[in-house]
Amino acid sequence: MKKPGKPEAFRGTKKAPGTRAAPPRRKTAPAAPRRKPQKTELSGSGTARSKGAVTLPPAQRIPLGTVTDFASIHETDSRLRESEARARAAFDHSAVGMAECALDGHWLQVNAALARMLGYGSPQELLDVPWEKFSHPDDTAVGAALLRKIERGEIDRYLRERRYLHKDGSEVWVSLSMAGVRDAQGRVNYCVETCEDITARKRAEQALLQSETRFRATFEEAAVGMAHMDLQGAWLRVNRKLAEILGYSIPELLNLSCGDTTHPDDLDSYLNALARFRAGEIETLKAEKRYIRKDGGLIWAAVNVALVRDAGGRPDYLIVNVEDISDHKRDEAKAEASLREKEVLLKEVYHRVKNNLQVVSSLLEMQGRGLKDEALREVLADSARRVKSMALVHEQLYHSHDLAQIDFGDYAKSLVENLAYSLLAAQHGIRVEVDVQDVRLGIETAIPCGLIINELVSNAIKHAFPGGSGGRVRLSFRALEAGGWLMEVSDDGVGPPAGFDPQNCTTLGMRLVSALCTQIAGNLAVDSTGPGARFSVAFR
Repeated sequence: MKKPGKPEAFRGTKKAPGTRAAPPRRKTAPAAPRRKPQKTELSGSGTARSKGAVTLPPAQRIPLGTVTDFASIHETDSRLRESEARARAAFDHSAVGMAECALDGHWLQVNAALARMLGYGSPQELLDVPWEKFSHPDDTAVGAALLRKIERGEIDRYLRERRYLHKDGSEVWVSLSMAGVRDAQGRVNYCVETCEDITARKRAEQALLQSETRFRATFEEAAVGMAHMDLQGAWLRVNRKLAEILGYSIPELLNLSCGDTTHPDDLDSYLNALARFRAGEIETLKAEKRYIRKDGGLIWAAVNVALVRDAGGRPDYLIVNVEDISDHKRDEAKAEASLREKEVLLKEVYHRVKNNLQVVSSLLEMQGRGLKDEALREVLADSARRVKSMALVHEQLYHSHDLAQIDFGDYAKSLVENLAYSLLAAQHGIRVEVDVQDVRLGIETAIPCGLIINELVSNAIKHAFPGGSGGRVRLSFRALEAGGWLMEVSDDGVGPPAGFDPQNCTTLGMRLVSALCTQIAGNLAVDSTGPGARFSVAFR
């Protein structure tokens, strides 16, 4: 766009810095005829006298004139210059952007604050830039329309927010005040513009608007039910998904409270939680609860509730997330039912295995009693005790609430008591002690451990106290600080023979112990330095 030229009266004069030539003035009506020049003389008093010819008879002619006080004129001019200087200083040094604007929107003068606001080093640098480069295209048309209204006298001024373009291309938001300046005939000559930089505020407003927009989109289109609820339980705001879960329209749901849709069996816990939120005792809550749909159906939901406080820190309202888990609950119920069936079946298996092992044990004992060979009868008795130790594990599992693990403490006590009874420990003066911590082991570990205990305790009762000398056999089982378990069988009897090595022992019992230790990844050690012997098995 071509810059407006200087008015005729300013041609040939130098313009002030930060000033753009005013656009040409409009043509006006022809001036009135000039009066005939008058002759002026100065009087001795320092005033000017203007003489004019008055038609009188020659004899009656007298001099006439007017007196002008130049001192008053000089004082008025001086005050005017001072006023203009103050106005210029206020314009140039104002902390807010200021400009004189032509009626077509172009700036005639700008101050330093406006130049800095738009990223320019001086007012003249800004004026040398084409108007289109810093006038935001989306706001230019509105500004031009308002200037035309000022020009036509429809409005005197206006205040609005608009954008300019910074030198670096970014947007600068300003609060713009525009007012028309009129000449002596009442015509608008130009406008005075004041600009306050509000970019930071507008960016904050835009960020807030974007955040609110994102929140609304998240709230309305969420895949789970969302709501705002007051501290009395009334719905303040609900999304489409929550209304869909409960079978209501949004307006219908807003006319209800959360308690109106809560299952009666969950109402007391709901009201108690609401009271704790009101008192500020809790900030969040996660729970599963039941709702009643509009059609009477039951809905299971996972509910997350968070308390929102006001600026003073007082409880204000609640944010509620509701996820329909009815299908999950139905699947879960079918799986609790299926699991119960499997538990019943597994218990029956354990019961039958235990019975079968007891039958085998009984057969071995019966077979042994009919033999005359003492050594062979003892072999069959040992086999029967091993079978009983396995049967006892299945009996423990049959009575256990957890079919994957057994209470190993109870199992070990029962096992050792049976061994002591069958081997007549008390009749030979042998005291058997059991010290086992509260521990649960799976069947794959419990059975090998039971067989190891069977071999070591049986061996101690039978061989550690020859000649009926009597003594003590002790079983201990405890956790290790580094992790894992330590099982020990000790006695205060005669101890193993010299050079005893459990790894190279050829007896069936010790060979079985070594194999079982390998099965549970355990380390077998024997200490025979003190009275008797101590067999230790460490495993994880």
